[in-house]
Amino acid sequence: MKHAVAFLVLAGAAHAQEVDTVSYWSDVRPLLMAHCAGCHQPAKPSGEYVMTGFDRLAKGGESEEPAIVAGKPDESYLIQQITPDGGEAAMPQGKEPLSEANRELIAQWIAQGAEDDTPESALPRYDMDHPPVYKLAPVISALDFS
Repeated sequence: MKHAVAFLVLAGAAHAQEVDTVSYWSDVRPLLMAHCAGCHQPAKPSGEYVMTGFDRLAKGGESEEPAIVAGKPDESYLIQQITPDGGEAAMPQGKEPLSEANRELIAQWIAQGAEDDTPESALPRYDMDHPPVYKLAPVISALDFS
């Protein structure tokens, strides 16, 4: 029984370490998708700011201020925009401010260096400069002509 208790204590300590490190992919990205991506996406880049991918998230928008300054949440424009002043935050616009816990999570991620831990499997495989290469002709399942 002593071994089981020791194992649980050690497992709890290991879990506590994992929780201290904030993940962009697992923790921050879901928050941004739920609260920000509706207005800050490639099809509708409000403020010329796109938050659907890490590279554009870090870049910033029309303010030309860095949205994320790794290791420095106080200098990150994103934190300024989501922090309420007088009960209202600039972002998300027209909605309730993010909860204090969510703001602290984002600030903690930035303070930890704002690492991009997006898995390789989630990265785009093709773009305009790197189109797919077909070994066989692609299947055309429908054709419309006049």
